Amino acid sequence: MQRPAVAIPAGENLLLLIARAYGFSGTRAQRLAQATDLVLFQGEPGLGIPAILGEVAPNAQIGVAAQPIPDDPLQVRSSAWRRHRTSLRVYGIDGAASWDFSAGALGELRLDALFGWEHGRFNQSVDADGSELPLIDVFRPHRNDLASGELRLSSQGDGAVDWIAGLFYFRSETERSFDEIVLPFGTIVSELSGVAVGFAPFTSVTVRPLELSGSEPRIDLELFGGWRWNRDSQRLDFENLASPAGPSGPQTGRAVFKEHTWELGVRWFPSEDHTVYAKFARGYKSGNLEADNQTGVIRDVDPELIRAWELGLKSSLADGRVQLALTGFWSEYTDLQVPQTVGLTQFTQNAAAATIRGIELELVARPVEALTLQASAGFLDARFDEFCSDDAAQVLPVSDPGCPAPDPLFPWRGESNLAGHRLEDAPKWKASLFASYQVELGARGTLTPVVKLAYTSDYFLRPYALASDRVDAFTRTDVRLVWRSASERLTLEVFAENLENEIVYARNTTTGEFSGSFPASIGLLPPRTYGVRVGFAWRNE
Repeated sequence: MQRPAVAIPAGENLLLLIARAYGFSGTRAQRLAQATDLVLFQGEPGLGIPAILGEVAPNAQIGVAAQPIPDDPLQVRSSAWRRHRTSLRVYGIDGAASWDFSAGALGELRLDALFGWEHGRFNQSVDADGSELPLIDVFRPHRNDLASGELRLSSQGDGAVDWIAGLFYFRSETERSFDEIVLPFGTIVSELSGVAVGFAPFTSVTVRPLELSGSEPRIDLELFGGWRWNRDSQRLDFENLASPAGPSGPQTGRAVFKEHTWELGVRWFPSEDHTVYAKFARGYKSGNLEADNQTGVIRDVDPELIRAWELGLKSSLADGRVQLALTGFWSEYTDLQVPQTVGLTQFTQNAAAATIRGIELELVARPVEALTLQASAGFLDARFDEFCSDDAAQVLPVSDPGCPAPDPLFPWRGESNLAGHRLEDAPKWKASLFASYQVELGARGTLTPVVKLAYTSDYFLRPYALASDRVDAFTRTDVRLVWRSASERLTLEVFAENLENEIVYARNTTTGEFSGSFPASIGLLPPRTYGVRVGFAWRNE
């Protein structure tokens, strides 16, 4: 639909009005408008806003002029690297212990204990404006500690009932000690620490009802089900140490999310080579706490809930040389969690409702011992049923019918009605072919050439379905040649991936909601990549 333009008072710059609405004033607001003039003229034409373009002038008042955007999208320019470099360091430990024992009337049992601990440090440097000008540079040091454990008791007999009961626990600690967002009108410095604790008892049971009588059943049937109670608690501490809009002081948020999840289903085995199944499940994704880097306000994100139906067939054909799997599914989401840019912060927003349905087909064949062929195809229809959202890349002074009117303080934040729009990163069609042939070299090991072909239909990187959000259909071809020693401890691999060398965009996120005046943060899938890998295993598993 054609949107009306935002009314701009005579002699006023819309960017100045936006800056003042966000709490910036005086020279800081003026520097913001001047800086965004630059970025806008270097930005993507598809995101340009006529109401703004009529008000700005291409100048370089902040003292540095940007160079034209390169024609080659693989040429990367940035200013963030001048101050910091991105680094990642992760280490941890995990293990498991099992004990098999007999418990009288309960029969043979197994007790499993699983545990893990991981420590990570991630110093992140992001050039959010996408130019060599220091307009929006983010320097974010992360420290994460995660500990998890699971205790599980299960039956080990061959009777008509199998069961598992257990308890899952995790604790995650996150810290960002000196988070900087460098802007033309000042630097936002903040500190954040958070703790998340999860606790979940669970159980699952499989029953073969026709075997309970002790006679040989005419129909091989299984009923299965499971239940889990989820309790996730979170605490978030946040403080602005410096902000052009003024420090907010220490802020603390707490939230507890509880939910029951479960599944019920049936399996039918018409023969030893075929399985037909149907199930219904209720799933849950925990809510979250998020802090606004600018204002310090801590917001709750509601949990995401799903009701899912699934019907499938698994078959073994041609004396086991062919494996076939066919699955149909239908999923209904409530409070689906999707990202949204508000001001200078990206939040998670809850979409009211969405439906995802589709069909998947997988085929694995080994016509001869050395040759493996795989094929897969999938159809996906993923759409919002109810969802109104403000797009940070557009000036929308009037909301679509059925959506709330814009806040008078932020008149460009009209909301789009996205009901019926496709979800982001959800292509309708995907297909792939894979072939490998293992050549025996005797004492010299094996040599295996591998070819993989993949097709992905068009999809959108954001639900607003602008021209700049669309990714056209593309293919990808990967080839590799793998040599393994006779002991299988040494491997040598030569590979080439994405032979087409297609430019495929993987991310399109507006970095600040100043009516689209900041460009999108665009990411690419890897181009043609080739190389050599060498591997060595200390022992042969």
